[in-house]
Amino acid sequence: MRLATSEYIAKNTAGDSVSLMLSLYTPEPDPKSEQGDYRCKVEIQGISFEKYAYGVDSLQALCLAVETLRLTIESLIADGWSFYFPTHLDEPFDFTSAYFPMTGLRL
Repeated sequence: MRLATSEYIAKNTAGDSVSLMLSLYTPEPDPKSEQGDYRCKVEIQGISFEKYAYGVDSLQALCLAVETLRLTIESLIADGWSFYFPTHLDEPFDFTSAYFPMTGLRL
């Protein structure tokens, strides 16, 4: 079951655009685990991305899924991709600052 979703338009350096649906799924028991571990699916429709993040409990699996999403988006940005809200194609959206403002911050 999807826990959270968000839609964007992404443009690459060649100017090609693709509609993306980012989804985090509800953590679930890992069917391959004998220790009771959990997994949480991360999916990005539009670029055929689907991975599971695994944790010792549901909270850790969810946190690692969010980190998987962050690293994937940062990799796309480093490759020259930019993100837009579907209703605001005139201005790129600063994805990492909006969703991961604490990245690199130390307390």
